[in-house]
Amino acid sequence: MKFLIAAFSVCTLTASVSGITVTNLAGFEGIEEPVVKYVVASKSFVPDDFINITDCGSNTVRMTLRYYPGNWWDGDRDRHDTSRQRAEVKGIGPHQRNGETFEYATTWRTSPNFYGSGRFCHVFQLKAVDGDDGPPLVTLSIKAGTNDCDVQYWSGNSRGSKTVRAFKWSPGVWENVRIRIKTSNTSDGKILVSVNGDEFQGVKDVAVYRPDATAYRPKWGLYRGTAENLPPGGSYVEHKEASAEKM
Repeated sequence: MKFLIAAFSVCTLTASVSGITVTNLAGFEGIEEPVVKYVVASKSFVPDDFINITDCGSNTVRMTLRYYPGNWWDGDRDRHDTSRQRAEVKGIGPHQRNGETFEYATTWRTSPNFYGSGRFCHVFQLKAVDGDDGPPLVTLSIKAGTNDCDVQYWSGNSRGSKTVRAFKWSPGVWENVRIRIKTSNTSDGKILVSVNGDEFQGVKDVAVYRPDATAYRPKWGLYRGTAENLPPGGSYVEHKEASAEKM
């Protein structure tokens, strides 16, 4: 029911010849709402009807995850997996194909109490919709603490991630990030990042693909690994005017 409540809001978006900007939840292809929470005492997952993903006005959507160590925490959709939490939206317009260049953008901020635990914490992902669609292809991730984040990529069969660009962030402060990605199975791909309107920086002439994948879809929100040192209580990430544009 939580997904249905969110999905039936009035859709508002703006579109150019090749780009789409979404201003509320109805403009996204899908919503990945956590519908279970893990209860520590019973070591079990139980249904939960709290609405984690909401429209909050000013062309902004909010993704909240709750964590009460020793008691309970929000899960990953309906999965019975204690290792992670997820509240994400996905898909704007057509999916990106191999060899195409897309630019994905958002103005985002965290709640004032937010900090990274040292485990993965993604606020944007580009993921394959077929082939090897488990690991992400590109992420915008918050690192441990309250200062560092980066854009990373996982291409081909290589183990681990490679950093595209590292930069600073601060809890509760709006950051505009634009990520320009050319997918490629050969060495002519690129990932370039602009932060708060500065010059695009990153990597060029590299392979940017997941094995056997033919198409990719963006995701915005909050997806993080559980850890004892997560911020207690509710934490959120807000995304304003998320967009996808084929270049």
